Amino acid sequence: MTLALSTTLTHIDIDDSDIIEIHRSAQPAIPPDPRYDGHPCEAYLCTGRKDTLLLAYVAILDTVTRRPSIFTSSCDAKDTAACEHLLTEAREFVAAQGFSLQKINIDYGVAMRQVIIRNLRIMRPAERPRAASIPPKPAPEKPNQTKAAAAPAKTPPPPKAPAPSKPAPAESCQAENPQRAKRDDKRLDAAFGYQQTMCAPKHATQHERTRNADQHNRQGR
Repeated sequence: MTLALSTTLTHIDIDDSDIIEIHRSAQPAIPPDPRYDGHPCEAYLCTGRKDTLLLAYVAILDTVTRRPSIFTSSCDAKDTAACEHLLTEAREFVAAQGFSLQKINIDYGVAMRQVIIRNLRIMRPAERPRAASIPPKPAPEKPNQTKAAAAPAKTPPPPKAPAPSKPAPAESCQAENPQRAKRDDKRLDAAFGYQQTMCAPKHATQHERTRNADQHNRQGR
């Protein structure tokens, strides 16, 4: 019935309904055992019944490394003397490590009892450390895409100014105002006749000069 160190347990593995009592150290202490490297620890004593066996668990939890040491023992639950001896051995073991125990009250309904028990670190499996998430590496860019991204966008040329409108030809103006065109023609004819008169050769006869002058006067009228 000697307490033995378990090499596989990471917590007190017992069903909530099978637990009889749970005791906890009143305050942390430094066990003399060299395996704890002088770290302050907490102690737990849990008793339970499974089928025909009385189970005893002693746990010493290193508060620095958070690693527990679980010691177990069992005896026939119908053997009263054996049960008393087992409980005495467990209490003396805890006291030898420098701890004083106090009882945790679990005399409640099923739901509240479960909450109290599961709130104790030593009564549930240790949480596995989460793997650090590594962000995926960005895909390498193709050279063409890199050059296209680096080249500045071309600015479209400004719109061309409209060409100035050309003046309408003289013919269209004359077509729109026929009376004005006739007056201009008469003035041109008069000027042309005057030039002919003035530019007549000196050897022209007096009759030709007189006729040209008459024509000029009639056109001027």
